Amino acid sequence: MLRTKWACGVYAAMWLAVGLIASCALSPREDQSRPRFHEAAGADVVLRHFRWDQIHLLQPEYREDGFIIPLSREKLNPAFQALQVRRGLAVVVLNYGYPEPDLRQLIAEWQGILFDHGFKRVVCLEAGEAGRINGLVILEDKVQTSTAPQNNAGS
Repeated sequence: MLRTKWACGVYAAMWLAVGLIASCALSPREDQSRPRFHEAAGADVVLRHFRWDQIHLLQPEYREDGFIIPLSREKLNPAFQALQVRRGLAVVVLNYGYPEPDLRQLIAEWQGILFDHGFKRVVCLEAGEAGRINGLVILEDKVQTSTAPQNNAGS
């Protein structure tokens, strides 16, 4: 009797595992129609936005004693200057889940800040697999069109 209950438990666990594996295999694939980013090697700056007082400068690395130094928007330019960052391509990785109007506002704010700091192009990406930006969904890719002088000093 005990052996029969044990066997039933084993079979139930096996069927559960098979069901989980099958459900993963049959789940819809990612929408490949959305444009993807493939220029990580050319990015002068990669920033990860969590909130306005919690920004991580991932490329070039901005660390102290091995730990990423969180920045606020006011501390971005001093960090750029300390690392002697070129002002070509800036990439900002944003969390997903923002309502569309909030996301558009956030993207516009980032573009304004980074264009004011002299960057020529700003690409905003939707967060994905940690540790890589190639292959992430492009939310917006904008090139600076203004010829007005940029604010490269101070913050």
